[in-house]
Amino acid sequence: MSDHVHQPMHVVRMPDAMKTPRWWLPFTHGVDMRAIDCVVRLAESAGATLVAASLISVSPHGARLERIP
Repeated sequence: MSDHVHQPMHVVRMPDAMKTPRWWLPFTHGVDMRAIDCVVRLAESAGATLVAASLISVSPHGARLERIP
């Protein structure tokens, strides 16, 4: 196990949390691992947090688990 698992959790005050840029990473189907690797490195160098979002279409009958990538 890595060391970060054993570190105690801490609370981040809202003003401090809002200073960290968040980059939205939407995807609709599948993930290109080279693209993910590049955006992770880019976000890390910019001090940004990635927020992944899976975009799915919802039929009139509701969302289906198998449609979520």
